[in-house]
Amino acid sequence: MPFVDKQPSDALFNYALTEMAWSIESDAFYLDFWPIAGPMLVLKSPTMAMQMMQQNNPGKPDFLGNAFTELSGGPNLISMEDAMWKKWRAIFTPILSTSVILQQAPKVVAQCEVLCEKLRRRAHEGKMFQLEDDTIPLTLEVISTISLDRLFNYQIKDSGMPRHLRAMINWSSFGSSLNPFKRWNPVRPLVVAYHGHKISKYIGAVLEDDLAQ
Repeated sequence: MPFVDKQPSDALFNYALTEMAWSIESDAFYLDFWPIAGPMLVLKSPTMAMQMMQQNNPGKPDFLGNAFTELSGGPNLISMEDAMWKKWRAIFTPILSTSVILQQAPKVVAQCEVLCEKLRRRAHEGKMFQLEDDTIPLTLEVISTISLDRLFNYQIKDSGMPRHLRAMINWSSFGSSLNPFKRWNPVRPLVVAYHGHKISKYIGAVLEDDLAQ
């Protein structure tokens, strides 16, 4: 695949797909990944995208639901179909309001300050580094601080809960890998189940503690 060959070996397939899309004059085209995956419809036109998502509202792909069900432990707003999504989105509307989000801003800013200090140290060192090594801990810390009201300090030290969540993300399959050994790794379900059990156990303890108070 010439578009893949132009990219670094560890680059996401999305970059090659973007170059391929711009090289094709049509506003839409199919990609056939058989036997690794099902066909994919690629849309380049905003008009066609609006027609597809708002007028026809197609079902979400299975791999999306499978991957996020593993991460969330069950149905979630990302993988739910339209009717159920609307029901649960309405339930979560109060905690997703602008006022509630603004109340959480100081917690987010505090964690961003930790990241800024780490990046300053990186800049003084003058060495190349993986940015996600610093941004992923920030993301997980913000999620845990807001959703669980617990501070793990994962940006500056190791911590069990964020470590298990990060491992689940790394081991989950989103159907994007073209390597069959990585895509259908038989060990993956066992590893994901192990880390999922650890996370569920911790969240259960947090909920019991909060209810007891």
